[in-house]
Amino acid sequence: MRELQATLGKIEVALGTISDAIVWTDQLGQIQWCNKPFDDLVGNPHILNLGKSLVERLPLHEHGTRLPDQGHPVNLILQGKKNIEGYYEFVGGAKKAYLEFLGRYQEMPGSGESAVVVLRDITEEKNLEQIKLQSAALNRAANAIAITDNQGAVIWVNQSFTELTGYSLEDVYSRKLNILKSGQHDQSFYRNLWDTILAGEVWEGETVNRKKDKSLYVEQQTITPVMDGNGKISHFIAIKQDISQRKKTEEELEVYRTRLEKMVAEKTRELEAAQLELVNRAMEAGMSQMAAIGLHNIGNAITPLNVLTDKMKSRELETMSRLLHKCHDDLKGHADDLGEYVSAGQRGRQVFDYMGELIDSLRAYDKKQFDMFEKMETALAYISQILTLHQFYASGSQEIKELVDLNNMLEDAISLQMGALEKRQINIKRSLAEPLPKLLIDKNRLMQVIVNLIKNSCEAIESHQSAPQDKVIEIKTFTQNHQIGFEIVDSGIGVNPAEIDTIFKLGKSKKGSTGFGLYYCKMFVEKCNGKLIFFSRGLGKGASVRVAFDESGGHHE
Repeated sequence: MRELQATLGKIEVALGTISDAIVWTDQLGQIQWCNKPFDDLVGNPHILNLGKSLVERLPLHEHGTRLPDQGHPVNLILQGKKNIEGYYEFVGGAKKAYLEFLGRYQEMPGSGESAVVVLRDITEEKNLEQIKLQSAALNRAANAIAITDNQGAVIWVNQSFTELTGYSLEDVYSRKLNILKSGQHDQSFYRNLWDTILAGEVWEGETVNRKKDKSLYVEQQTITPVMDGNGKISHFIAIKQDISQRKKTEEELEVYRTRLEKMVAEKTRELEAAQLELVNRAMEAGMSQMAAIGLHNIGNAITPLNVLTDKMKSRELETMSRLLHKCHDDLKGHADDLGEYVSAGQRGRQVFDYMGELIDSLRAYDKKQFDMFEKMETALAYISQILTLHQFYASGSQEIKELVDLNNMLEDAISLQMGALEKRQINIKRSLAEPLPKLLIDKNRLMQVIVNLIKNSCEAIESHQSAPQDKVIEIKTFTQNHQIGFEIVDSGIGVNPAEIDTIFKLGKSKKGSTGFGLYYCKMFVEKCNGKLIFFSRGLGKGASVRVAFDESGGHHE
């Protein structure tokens, strides 16, 4: 017995000389034995430490936050019957130390459960600054950070977590973070979250959670699994950022975007209405243009009528009448000796010569008068035709669709512009498909388009200043690939291919004369589910305009 006591005494002296603090407790966490370095660490005499709670004598902090009693590693050893290692801060009065903690769970025969703890003061070690820096960084991070065990129970949170949620470490220690649930997410949402992190993968997403004061907030959360040396999940680290304000801003922006889209749609409708009105006005302007063309052609027809009328006012017939009257007087004055007068007298013989010339002159005059009357009749018929066509096509701005023969429309348009074509010595070549299905369309506006296109070709040819035999406009009609249309090909000045797109822009006109332009022609054609394609190989190489209407866009007979 004395030998055993002597041996235990020696062991206690030996353990007392070790610089590390050593302590063991019973199953309740009360100190059963400790060495002198432990007494020195906690600042109490040895006799006052025995029988006291180790948790009370050794309060520990982790990353600047005091661990609650249930989270103290000694209680975790005894409750979990497991070993724990880690680094903690000890604050006892004015004393502060950084400790390396090594705890072991023990079951001793006859004395039950106990915890054996070895504490090493590492305050002066080289890696202390790094530990302090990491601790400070975690605790003062702007983002909320929570660390849980592999079951999701919280073992530590930083200050930002408390500021974000209102929960302190004491409030959430050993509890799961489902205390933050708001009810805004279904079970499949959380099932997916857990399936992801339990598979060792990082989960990222937005979560609507509820604070301690019951208010809701939105957080951007990243949960990262932490593996131990055996490749098994030991902890989870959740990093949270409050994005409530950002979501609110996004919602406000979405409201503004929706409102803006409505405004844009409304303005677009207004612009389309204004554009339609502009087109209608342009169509009316096109009607005026048609009227101008008609009046121009009427003027061309009236001019020769005036000339013919002036010729008919000639005194030529009066002169022949006077000469006939003179011949009559001469013959009457020699009625008694008429035979001798006309046979022997020189004067008498001249009378018969004059009468023969007069008869020939009367015959020529009669023919000339007949020719003039024919020309006048032709001119009057042409004027009547122009007026009829003008009244037929210029019936107003209201859209009235009817079945039309495209070939007849083109012939009518050529007739309307015949005066300008003849004046410029432009030859018209026709290549009209027969039979051609009828097209359901606004006849008046289509006529304006055709007239305008032919007029543009005339002006392009005049700008080219080519020889008369080279002044040609070819007009074709076609039906192919479920399309009906026409093409106008001219030998005019042409267009630089790089500038083709610009000629369709409103107000773009190198001539500066029509006020109608290809822009309106194109708009009308596209409005009727058709396509207008302008093509030119370049300056001096002529141009073509192809207009095609899709059968699916209208009715064809």
